[in-house]
Amino acid sequence: MTRHTRPLDRLVMWLGGALVLLGTAGLGLVGTFVGERAWLSVDVRGTLVALGLVVLACYAVYRFVADERTSTRR
Repeated sequence: MTRHTRPLDRLVMWLGGALVLLGTAGLGLVGTFVGERAWLSVDVRGTLVALGLVVLACYAVYRFVADERTSTRR
């Protein structure tokens, strides 16, 4: 069975991935170029990463439950 990604799948992957990358690499690079180590709180960066992971995890649970419900109806 071939799975095709739906537009909502792509949106969630982009949103969750962007939040994780922004919190880790993006703000880390900006902090390096700015030169100040504490220009942005670590709590803000950690919150962005956690938010991205929560978005991805919640959607994964939704897809798992939705797939289980549709597979039992066949």
